[in-house]
Amino acid sequence: MATGTDHMAMNTVIHNALRRDLARLDAVLAGPLPAERRAAVCAFVPWLVRTVHHHHVGEDEGMWPRVVAKRPDAAELAAVNGAEHDAMVVASDRTVAAAAAYDADGSDANREALRAAVAEMAGVTLPHLEHEERDSVPVVVATLDDADWKYLEKNYYRKGMSMKDASTSLMWMADSADPAGAAALRSQVPGPVRWILGVTSGRGYDRDAALRWGSLAGRRA
Repeated sequence: MATGTDHMAMNTVIHNALRRDLARLDAVLAGPLPAERRAAVCAFVPWLVRTVHHHHVGEDEGMWPRVVAKRPDAAELAAVNGAEHDAMVVASDRTVAAAAAYDADGSDANREALRAAVAEMAGVTLPHLEHEERDSVPVVVATLDDADWKYLEKNYYRKGMSMKDASTSLMWMADSADPAGAAALRSQVPGPVRWILGVTSGRGYDRDAALRWGSLAGRRA
């Protein structure tokens, strides 16, 4: 059974994937994009936002209430994290809207507007990730037990995700994962499952990533 430390290791994998792709988006939007690549980048933005939002709903509605029930002194920390998530939603929604505008009209003005929205999203996201890893993770790991994590995994983190989104998310987390991230994925996802998903979803993910990122595309761990 996965422990709190295992789950928080996976949390870091997700954080690092988000950091990576915010940087990639900024880099690819620095200049004009061919129509096919522009469409691929713009289609990726709402998927990324939807994936991060699903993760944060699990924290806000599932994880933090269980932490505070056991540790009332963590209520302020939970509230701060929730406020940071709310700020991320506002910035993310603007980024999705800017991506839709750039997809419809590939003008330099729309590209620059999307890049500015990505920068705004990074401006609220990156400090939150650091804050969560530094201040929240130790409290959460020390508070929740294996039964809590089993409940959260079933009722929040896996619930509501389609098989396609779940498999794409795994490929996304494995993309350019460092050794610690690769080890976390191996510990959480059985080898046969990783192999099957790699065969059924990996090639499509790699093809789409190459189109989006060009020379910035990485290798899956």
